[in-house]
Amino acid sequence: MKKILLFIIPLLAMMSSCNKDEMEDRPSLQDEVRFSLQIQEEDVQYVTRATDERTVRDVNLFLYDPRGVLPDRHFYVESGTVECSVLPGSYEAYAVANVHRNMGAMTQEQLHAVQLPSVTRYTMLPMSGHTTLTVEDRMSAPVITVRRTVAKIICNISIDPAVVYALKLQSVQIMNAAATTKLFEAEQAADKFVTMASTEIGVSEGRKATRTFYLLENCQGDVPSITTQQQKCSENAPQGATFVRIKAQQEGLQLTYDVYLGENNTSNFDVRRNSVQTLNIIIKGKNEVDTRVHSFGAEISDELPDPAFNTSLNEYCWYKSGMNNLTIKVDKPNITGELMGDILFMQGQQYAFHINEKTLTPGLSLRLADPSGNYVFNVCYDPRVFTSANNRLIYDVSLSNGSGYSYTKRFTHDFYNHLTVYTYWNGREHQGGYLDDISAVRTISHSNASVSYVRMLALDDGPQMRAVPDDGFAFKGWYADKELTQKVSDANPYRHPMNFRVDTLYAKFQSERVYIYTRIKEVSFTCSSGYQIDESKQAFIVLPGSRCTISGKDGRFVSVWWDKPETSMIRRIVSTDNPYSFTATANLTLIPGYDAVSKEELTNNRTTTSTD
Repeated sequence: MKKILLFIIPLLAMMSSCNKDEMEDRPSLQDEVRFSLQIQEEDVQYVTRATDERTVRDVNLFLYDPRGVLPDRHFYVESGTVECSVLPGSYEAYAVANVHRNMGAMTQEQLHAVQLPSVTRYTMLPMSGHTTLTVEDRMSAPVITVRRTVAKIICNISIDPAVVYALKLQSVQIMNAAATTKLFEAEQAADKFVTMASTEIGVSEGRKATRTFYLLENCQGDVPSITTQQQKCSENAPQGATFVRIKAQQEGLQLTYDVYLGENNTSNFDVRRNSVQTLNIIIKGKNEVDTRVHSFGAEISDELPDPAFNTSLNEYCWYKSGMNNLTIKVDKPNITGELMGDILFMQGQQYAFHINEKTLTPGLSLRLADPSGNYVFNVCYDPRVFTSANNRLIYDVSLSNGSGYSYTKRFTHDFYNHLTVYTYWNGREHQGGYLDDISAVRTISHSNASVSYVRMLALDDGPQMRAVPDDGFAFKGWYADKELTQKVSDANPYRHPMNFRVDTLYAKFQSERVYIYTRIKEVSFTCSSGYQIDESKQAFIVLPGSRCTISGKDGRFVSVWWDKPETSMIRRIVSTDNPYSFTATANLTLIPGYDAVSKEELTNNRTTTSTD
């Protein structure tokens, strides 16, 4: 019995230890990070009609850990913003918008298998999007861009004036429309089809009509052998290609016209999600259909984000006077017709936003008639200082013509004040320290032989930093000028309030001692002002300006003095004198070397990669 008890007690201890370890490895609910995720629709050239093509009314959000460690999460909200709390880590994030139901929790495989059915009429367009998401403390509000799962087809149908009195339009209908689509699969070719209900064309519409359809994706590809518009017909089209069927009547005859969709007038048969196809169809008589797909577009961009500060997750902006442009590039401007542009201010400090030095109150209209199709405008956002109330700038750029073309791109930019802090600059005798413990939105450090500084982005409360002096130096304050005549503060650490959009500070470090780093047990050392020894740093400490001499100890011959130990890949020869005399003006490293130095080493910029 005693033996059994002796065996069980250690076993219970082991089990207790294992359970403890498992509990420690298991994340707790207290570790969850709360954040707001924004759903943003992808830009597309759309004409707004009765269907709401931009609004995100409800969202299903799915989060999956690609490692399979963190639990799958699902959230459903009836808005375009998802408030959620999850454990920190990396996730594959999937958003499904405007399906108007809670899809419920499901695995990643199940989600990819979901098929959205074709709908006859949409009040809001379904959308889907995917991104990678890193959840961590104090993270910026993430954004998932969603794409509309449908294509917009605009059919402008008219009868040629030559036959206007002989023909009468009756109906228009979409044939071979995709019956379903997967939410996250690109360039899908449909394998199940539906015929959409016929849309009647009333007598009151006269001899022309416009109809708009929203279709699920059906990419049937190209038929390279088709070289003319007349060849784009049922005999040459892929079996599953989507087409428009128009019916008309002529003196008792029922006439049918089939017009195949695609991204050109000949070989292509793709109906791609989040795209627009506009067909101007002119019926010229029996079995004659003249189709033209308007194929032109526009690119709109601005230069407000600073590439140096940007990351994969965020684009950071700061004020740069006269250096930012808004650019509009119109493809095929000869067929756009009279193109108008509107720039509308949405959020920020309104009177601080300027286009070509004009204030938007609240917008600016532009006539875009240049034959080149290229337009450049100076854009500037310049509040006196950026605060939490004005640092986010949102504005829209919209293009339109009299033929129904419309394209709007929204720009959202976060601005911050810019502070540059110098620790060394032209005119200083030597470097004396560096910055540490910097608290800022974003930082960039730069250092070379002539200058050292840190660039910081922050709001009006400013960044915080600590000045760390090098050995033998003391920190003597923060200054507004490089001549060090306008002291700002002696505090260290120091938070610098941003009273202006762009500001500069200079950290003053003053030499009070000079450190001579060497192998103190291998050398003899003398100094005119005396010296101290720091064994932990292997250094002699002297007053600035002292005259010092160093040599090998006990008559040991030193052939060369190096500025770095032999473990360094690159090091410089300081001197080949033994003894070596010098004036101590700045910290210096003198590592004794006992090997012979070649003439090439002495003449090759006094630099070598060899070791002792």
